[in-house]
Amino acid sequence: MTTEFPDIWHLEEHGRLRVGSAGISWKALEGGNNVNVPASEIKWVEWTRVARNYQLKIGLKDTWKRESFENFRREDQDALVPLIRQHFDVNFEAKELSWRGWNWGSTDFQGQDLVFLVNGKPAFDIPLPTVANSNIAGKTEVSLEFIQPDTNAKKTGKNAPDELMELRMYIPGTQQKDEEEDGGPDISAAQLFHDTIKEKADIGQVSGESIVIFHEVLVSTPRGRYDIHMFPNFLRLHGKTYDYKVPYNTISRLFLLPRADEQNISLVVNLDPPIRQGQTRYPFL
Repeated sequence: MTTEFPDIWHLEEHGRLRVGSAGISWKALEGGNNVNVPASEIKWVEWTRVARNYQLKIGLKDTWKRESFENFRREDQDALVPLIRQHFDVNFEAKELSWRGWNWGSTDFQGQDLVFLVNGKPAFDIPLPTVANSNIAGKTEVSLEFIQPDTNAKKTGKNAPDELMELRMYIPGTQQKDEEEDGGPDISAAQLFHDTIKEKADIGQVSGESIVIFHEVLVSTPRGRYDIHMFPNFLRLHGKTYDYKVPYNTISRLFLLPRADEQNISLVVNLDPPIRQGQTRYPFL
């Protein structure tokens, strides 16, 4: 037996949601993509007041991904709580967000999420696996760059979703690198935040063995020496300050150009979309 909730939105598509012992399914009213979440994959469920009435957010096991459904009515919570507990044996947590609209607060690392808190309440959260790179832009500013959207997506016009590409945070002050050791060295809070992001988002650290590594390769743009790690689906440039992940499907052209000394050859890699370092784009390596 399933319970149906009409007039429910998933991303920018309108549809119907059903909850049953097999899991949670959502079907678009006019074509589009259907979403099926098996009961065995549901890890947690959250209920939040959002701009479009109420949102049901579902966390999945063995992955950072989650599914969000919106436009529930307030009274739907009374029907969902016993259904979620009965069918999936997980807690139904009601979360209150911060509505102050402030752009200053504190950050907290919760599992695989970076949560921005205002007066102790979450304002937004960022799944750390979506962070492609972290750079220090100045002594007190950290720039987070996000994984490029799927360039093969066919949605255009009003159905094309907006994509967050970069987020900058101003983080003043200093902090002890190891708070458990008294008298430990003080470093800038921005540097500590940057290092924590790189560690938790696995930037520069990839599971699995690389096929081949080229050490200390001189790169003209972006300038510097990088270790180049070749993986089955992407290559990674690992430098002292910056790291870049380049999926092979973003490589559009390769050029071999002779240098002025007529002895060496430059390899030029054309990228679409280009990699980024702050506001600077690099369409060619």
